[in-house]
Amino acid sequence: EYRQIIAIDAQGRSAHVSRVIEQTNGQLLCVGSSRDPMHSLTFSVRSDGRPDHRCNAGHPLLTNIGQSPSQWTAACGCSDGSVWTVGATIGGIDADFIVARHLPDGRPDQAFADGNGTRLGRSLDTATAVVLQDDQRVVVAGYSLDGHYRAVLVRYLT
Repeated sequence: EYRQIIAIDAQGRSAHVSRVIEQTNGQLLCVGSSRDPMHSLTFSVRSDGRPDHRCNAGHPLLTNIGQSPSQWTAACGCSDGSVWTVGATIGGIDADFIVARHLPDGRPDQAFADGNGTRLGRSLDTATAVVLQDDQRVVVAGYSLDGHYRAVLVRYLT
């Protein structure tokens, strides 16, 4: 039995991976978060299991979104090799959906939302799942807390 183990060091911080997406070129894009402090994390791995040095010089990319801690909780790949990631900022009333698009090499796509989260309103919102529809529109699922939890589906039209 052969096992290949990759230990991810996120700039000296603890880290966890929530999802792994296999891209069209066989690369793997890992998404999750670092700890102490918590930042959204992406990490690209080549098909042979080694870090992809084309993406952030082979190191995990930590993204600080606004003033709150954040994490990616789900992701889905596109036919062009890009990846959609969703999650949430963490922090009481500032907690909110975050949605981002990553280029095939793992870098954030600055053309989508400038890396900003999407507010659903005045309540605590968390994205937990994402799917790409046939028409290339993105649907994000999660929940919103406005007095009590409500399931939420958001379809991005552009």
